[in-house]
Amino acid sequence: GGLESLERDLSTTEGDDALGGSSGRSPGRLIPVVADHADLDSVRDAALRIRGLCRDGGVDVLVNNAGISYNFPDDADVDLPGETAQGHDLLFGINYLSHVLLVELLRPCLEAAESGARIVQVTSGYHWMVDGSMLIPDGMGKDGRGPLAARGRGKGRIQRHARRAYANSKLAQIWHARSLARGSGRGAGTTTTTTT
Repeated sequence: GGLESLERDLSTTEGDDALGGSSGRSPGRLIPVVADHADLDSVRDAALRIRGLCRDGGVDVLVNNAGISYNFPDDADVDLPGETAQGHDLLFGINYLSHVLLVELLRPCLEAAESGARIVQVTSGYHWMVDGSMLIPDGMGKDGRGPLAARGRGKGRIQRHARRAYANSKLAQIWHARSLARGSGRGAGTTTTTTT
């Protein structure tokens, strides 16, 4: 009996620290699952591991709370930050794309939850800083260019993008939560919540 918790971490050290720090506080088990949210292949591997661990039951709660931001003044002249392993904007990949992939890959486990699953998207009120125009795909069918917010270096990004990246990633999370809540007939019994 008791609680069984799967923890997604950036490193095995962080997972080991969490495991050691939780002993004695809970009657259940904490199982660290390593996922580098800057690499969608790593997120996929972690999701597949979690799916293997939930064969006899479902995932009751999934909290998506990986988040980074680019902190510099609006008038700063800085180099644009890095990219994910797949060439997406680093912040957008970590804050949004990794969560979308994880939810989609864990959908069977979420649907198997006995009492219905809950997905919690941790967002930010800062999403009001953007209008969503950088989240609209640009020529997706012609040359594979996705939304400006998702593009890495040298792919049509502008300095203004980096200043709005955090807000765009959080707005994208909210849109994803709304899409999940609508359900499109999938994931019956799954509740989606956003927190800011």
